[in-house]
Amino acid sequence: MTDDVLRRARRRARIETYRDSEARHRRAMAIPPTRTATLDELLVGAQPLDGSPIEDARVWAREVLHTPAAPSFPDDLHVALNRFGLEPTADRAVAVERLSLAQVRAVFPDLTAEDAYGEIADRATIYAALLGDPEAAGRAVAIAHAYVYEHLHTGLHDPVPLREAFVTLLHVASLCSRDLPAVPVSHDLQADWRLGRGNSRQLLEAIADVTHPPEELPAPAAPVAPQAPAPTAGAGPDGDLDLGDVLERAHAPGIVVLPAELEAKKPPTQVRALIGKRLPLHPMPDLAELGESLTARRPWLVPQISRVLGTLAGRLTAGTPNLLLVGLPGTGKTELARDIAEGMGVPHLVYGCAGVSDSSISGTSKQWSTSRLSVFTQLLVDHQSGDGIIVLDELDKSAPPGGHNGDLRSAIVAVGELAARRRFFDLGVDGVVDVSGVSLIATANDVTGLRGPLLDRFTVIEIPPPRRQDLPVVARGILESMRAELADRRWLADLDAEEIASLGSWRGGSIRPLRRAVERLVALRADRRFAH
Repeated sequence: MTDDVLRRARRRARIETYRDSEARHRRAMAIPPTRTATLDELLVGAQPLDGSPIEDARVWAREVLHTPAAPSFPDDLHVALNRFGLEPTADRAVAVERLSLAQVRAVFPDLTAEDAYGEIADRATIYAALLGDPEAAGRAVAIAHAYVYEHLHTGLHDPVPLREAFVTLLHVASLCSRDLPAVPVSHDLQADWRLGRGNSRQLLEAIADVTHPPEELPAPAAPVAPQAPAPTAGAGPDGDLDLGDVLERAHAPGIVVLPAELEAKKPPTQVRALIGKRLPLHPMPDLAELGESLTARRPWLVPQISRVLGTLAGRLTAGTPNLLLVGLPGTGKTELARDIAEGMGVPHLVYGCAGVSDSSISGTSKQWSTSRLSVFTQLLVDHQSGDGIIVLDELDKSAPPGGHNGDLRSAIVAVGELAARRRFFDLGVDGVVDVSGVSLIATANDVTGLRGPLLDRFTVIEIPPPRRQDLPVVARGILESMRAELADRRWLADLDAEEIASLGSWRGGSIRPLRRAVERLVALRADRRFAH
């Protein structure tokens, strides 16, 4: 592939990701005029009521005083909120902030109350900054920075909210005073939110050029595949080509999974023959064909599949970065992961993580009679391949860290980096092996319990459920998977128009009830009462 083709593939993936993010953000910013935006919404670009921080502050103070938690507020905080609601000024906002922070310390370790008072304090800080207090603006920068940091470390890197959070950070930073003597604050100074965000947007464009979606590249001419130089083959004793010499010179890419040093450790019989042997790597398939194959069965996942393919552009051998497919139950995440592996032509294994409460995925010690290789090494040994894909199914349902016999999540963290997989200590052979050719694709319904070191090692891709209009495509895919289990695929005919119509009660969402309905339809074909 030429550089132009690679750039085009990456650009197309970015365009699809950006468009999807822009649409989600526009929906999220459609806030009813009857309520104030939340703090998080303000940080990602929501406008105050009527475009005025003062009016927004008045309404917000009234809303806080009418919440169920308001009766538990101390009297001084009640008074401060009332005064701020009547006449929002920077000084009064700072008073609310300080009293709320005092309550944060007082209610510890009640996390619910602590979060409630912390939300009030942060909101008051933002108001104080917008109303002209430069020191409060410095604290507002810290709040915006904390939001950006949290956003980057949740794994849900939605580009448009992140862009808007940076714009907000730049705006409040422009209101700061740094290393200046304290001066009285004029309450007549009111930051114009719209003008400020506009100026910050221009500044951000000049710094990073990220406030507009990337433009489409012109379609390049069809690339000419480079011709590999023909190997110089030696002649055998009979004058014919020496095929062994040809293969040796061709030197197909491969990995020595089991180094020669393991020979001295008396490895298990199943791996002994592969010690020191270079195992082949599979070439990366044509990404356009792979994309067409994946989207033909999943037209509702075109942006997500484009993003996956964008991470593969430029790779010479088959494999993926660590991917985490997140979505509701029954949306086809596991099947998509399996189809990606099959489309690449590499060995793969679906490892069910639900309920796993130990670290046996990393192997068990050869000191025990029940010793076994790690799942990563075993996959490569079984297929005598240098690469493969392990699908970690329902990773979020595995036991949390801290088990007596280790835990699955910590074991995955240990192999989450490519450098760690290159020198992975496999308990089953009591030595270091190279499993860098193994790729990890995980599935989960929710990432809340996975945040931290584990989630940091995965690229998260949200998988939406199929829509009602996708019924014929989904039903056809279900039938194809049923045919794959038959000795002769011709025995299972396509669904006719009446059968498709009978599935009309499915409204989209989980594929599982539709699968059960299709299986029932196929079973009824053999019932004489329904024979045509």
